[in-house]
Amino acid sequence: MRKKFIAILIVILLIALLAIIFFNYFNEKNSLSDEEKKFVGTWTAEKEGLPTGVVTFSSDRKVVGGGHTDKWKVENGLLILYDDYTTEKVIYQYSFSYNNTILTLKSLDNIVSIWEKS
Repeated sequence: MRKKFIAILIVILLIALLAIIFFNYFNEKNSLSDEEKKFVGTWTAEKEGLPTGVVTFSSDRKVVGGGHTDKWKVENGLLILYDDYTTEKVIYQYSFSYNNTILTLKSLDNIVSIWEKS
């Protein structure tokens, strides 16, 4: 009886240890860098005082705007948006200013847009 109890206890401990390792691995893999954390939130673009676009970057690397959801990441100093429908990606150079509340995006086609964090 005692051997069976010890065997069950060892199995439970091994399962718990594997679960901890599994969750820590995926938590680290999906955690945001300090640079990526600057993007999280809702951003509004304006032209002549009128809003022209609103996007929300979430901490689970989704960006919502324009009626659909895409994925995003920062890699080698570039913001990369992945379209969930077409699997295409759009790449931007970016810079933050005013205590990370203004985001300037420049596409590879040299189109510049300025976004303010709400």
